[in-house]
Amino acid sequence: MEQAKLVRKVICWTAVVLVGAVVFASCPWRVGLILQPWQARAIAARDVKIEGQYLNIDGHSLDLSLKAALFLDVTSQSLIPDIMVIPAERRPYIIIQAEQQPEFMPSDTEYYWAPNTGTMSPALVWYEQKLVGYMYSAVEPELFKMRYPLLIGQGRVDNRPGDGASQNAIRAGEEISGAVVKPGEIFSFYEYVDPAEDNGYAEGLTLFTWEEGQEWRPAVGGGICKTSTALNFAVENAGLEVIERHHHTDAVSYADLGEDTAVARSGGWDYQFRNTTDKSIRIIGQQNGDALEFRIYAILD
Repeated sequence: MEQAKLVRKVICWTAVVLVGAVVFASCPWRVGLILQPWQARAIAARDVKIEGQYLNIDGHSLDLSLKAALFLDVTSQSLIPDIMVIPAERRPYIIIQAEQQPEFMPSDTEYYWAPNTGTMSPALVWYEQKLVGYMYSAVEPELFKMRYPLLIGQGRVDNRPGDGASQNAIRAGEEISGAVVKPGEIFSFYEYVDPAEDNGYAEGLTLFTWEEGQEWRPAVGGGICKTSTALNFAVENAGLEVIERHHHTDAVSYADLGEDTAVARSGGWDYQFRNTTDKSIRIIGQQNGDALEFRIYAILD
């Protein structure tokens, strides 16, 4: 008897769950939320005004000293591709002036929309000790400037701290970090890296080639090939022209055979590339956890 009751309860609750799931999945609002994710990113506003350094939207304040505010309408939507190129952390607050929620905004972009803000479009405003702004054709050049510095390439290798080789790789990255290469100029690894004890380098394993064969031996600066390898990954990712590059003749732990980049000042092995872009580039190298990373940014001179 008890077992029969238990079976009926299980069947009953299973039916309830199934019916509920079908109803929930079939609700129009649920379908709209899945198919039109931009609806969740758009915030409708009734009251939009600038007060001092703040853009107040329905009582919610946005700090214009941190980011600019961009006012658009349907006639200025041609600026949207320029906005999307700006890195997300520097992208302006976007306010669309429209009677209904616009459908021309990209799905992964947060913005506000309001029937009337009292501001002409397009307009770009921010706060630097006072309110600063541009309107109409002056907006596009300012959006162009906001793109930079623009990340164009990055690379990394495993580099767990704890020995001389990892210390040397980090030190070489520090010496390169901040380097600026102008359009058409050639970057040389050994113009920046000076692997000497009095320059913060320690002994690390280095691959030596003898008449009898190859052997890993400790040497001051051993391990900087991790640095040149990570940098080359970033350079190739950025699409820059490699001028000089060498490989180890033996396998290394941080890159596949033939994908590493070896340097050896005593053997005349440098690593060089040319900045083939029309902008100067800045190289940033840093240790991040157990990895050595390089990022290459296009910058405005």
